[in-house]
Amino acid sequence: MRKIEISEKIENMKLEVILEENITARVAISEKAKVPCFRGCIDAKTLSDISISYNPSYLDEVENAEEKLVSTVKGILYHEHGHKTVCPRTLNNHEILLNVVAEVLKEKKKYSGFACADMLNAFEDLVDNTKCAFDFGCSGEFLFYDDCGRHSKKFNDYFEAFVRTQMAIYGNRNSKKVMNKYYTNSKKSRQAVVNFLKRTGINSITASFSTNKSDVLAKDREKITNYIANPKNWKELARIFTEEFSELIEPGIPFYSIQMGTGEGEGEFSLDENDKMEGVYRRYKGKNEKLDGEDDFEFNDEDSKYKGETDLSKSHAGKFNPPSYIDRYEALDLLYKRLAKNLDIKVSANTKSEQMPMSWFGKKKHNENETLSRIKFGFDEKGNVILTSPKYHVDMPVEYHLRPDSFPQINFVMLDTSGSMQSPVSGKGHGKIMNPWDDGGRHFSDTSAYHYAILSWYGLLEFLRKNGNLKRDNVKFANFSNRTILSKNLKDAKKSAFSPQFGGTELDMKEVNSVFENKEMLTLSLSDGQISNWDNIKKEFVEKAKQNYFVHIQIGASCSMTKDLEEAGLPVVYDRGENLPKIIIDLTNTYLKK
Repeated sequence: MRKIEISEKIENMKLEVILEENITARVAISEKAKVPCFRGCIDAKTLSDISISYNPSYLDEVENAEEKLVSTVKGILYHEHGHKTVCPRTLNNHEILLNVVAEVLKEKKKYSGFACADMLNAFEDLVDNTKCAFDFGCSGEFLFYDDCGRHSKKFNDYFEAFVRTQMAIYGNRNSKKVMNKYYTNSKKSRQAVVNFLKRTGINSITASFSTNKSDVLAKDREKITNYIANPKNWKELARIFTEEFSELIEPGIPFYSIQMGTGEGEGEFSLDENDKMEGVYRRYKGKNEKLDGEDDFEFNDEDSKYKGETDLSKSHAGKFNPPSYIDRYEALDLLYKRLAKNLDIKVSANTKSEQMPMSWFGKKKHNENETLSRIKFGFDEKGNVILTSPKYHVDMPVEYHLRPDSFPQINFVMLDTSGSMQSPVSGKGHGKIMNPWDDGGRHFSDTSAYHYAILSWYGLLEFLRKNGNLKRDNVKFANFSNRTILSKNLKDAKKSAFSPQFGGTELDMKEVNSVFENKEMLTLSLSDGQISNWDNIKKEFVEKAKQNYFVHIQIGASCSMTKDLEEAGLPVVYDRGENLPKIIIDLTNTYLKK
């Protein structure tokens, strides 16, 4: 009975808050036997689904439990809705702040994907909680922290500093009394709080209040709340927060979400691959970063106003600088996946249509040769029980996809990674350096022949993916220059594509033979000039190539290698470079349909 009454109170409270705050998100509140007893989350991508859970055992463990339970769940509901209305408001804002946090953690040598997401979650919660406490009070919030403390006995340094910071901003005597019993009074924890409040200027945002005896200075909660909740200030606040609070975590082991019992994932607001891909693409295109909602709050202090948009195309002119929360190899992989999605890739499904029975009716005596799935019991003319089957059926045309039992191997085999591939394709100027972190001798730009070669490779992968034929090990890849480096699975092939040698131009027939080990495979080679050891290998190469569906793609003019291939009856396609993706996709499409 008690659980039913609590459930009704929570449901009534939920409806009141939804109407009061005009919440349009789906709100689900359920019971879950977990400790700590409360959890809440919002769909980070859409900010549209709020999920909250509470442990019914709380009712038997705490004094005045009914009132506290409802108050805590209410505080969590305000908090989760605040992620949509207060911070981060949008996925774009979150991504910008994630980059700030990642930069600091890398400087501190404490970066990991988990630490980054966890640290930003703490910062966004601080902003959210500050505004929610000002608007709705903080009793539910500190009841939540009290439950975390009950199950951990003591706060760790990180979580203690987080709670102390909020206490300094908007706490009261009652909340202070409750939280004090969970503090270890760590010097490092206290120092992080002092440093954060001092460096951000929060401790100096005061107002004069008159008393019976004199005027006194005290913190101005309204100004402090507006300062923290203003998106114009988030990047600097996040940077200082991360610099100070990162001193409280062990390398790669954050404690914010773990203290709350939610540390098994990547943090509440981690990004999926598509989100990361879009963020990387914006960096490459040089689009401006701009925090949404920057005019929501008015300020008298001109120094605190946002100084303008960060123009990435100016600050990183001529270089691709991926977001700090993604490693460089992953960033290039995501970027070329995104660029490949922009290619004009047409997929024509191989389908066949057949008339198939869709609806059965009527009745007849069952024939033993008919399927058993439609058997029913019936009666004959004498009233005896017999087995019956439907007598008639309605046929409709049904299309189904034809897929080969074993998809053929694709050998995008000989990608020339010699130094000449660094040159811009005909008619193109010097573009943006795609790998500025490598030494200068290995740089390539987005106008180089090498860029278009990699884009061709990713275009091929995207084409196969759209056709449902991309597998981890059905695409071989080799880059050749001073050495011929063969990769036999997709993961290694991608790494090889971003590891150009930019040396000479030779082919190792031992590796080439490994590529040609199966017959009648699509085999593509790509080069922009003469292979230096061609005379030594051409006889064996031509012999192997003729056993496969082989095409050589030549960037630029003909050379002795291309002439020999043509004389042997092997196809050669010539291009300046920028049409490589289309050429390779068309060749692959033709091969798959042959």
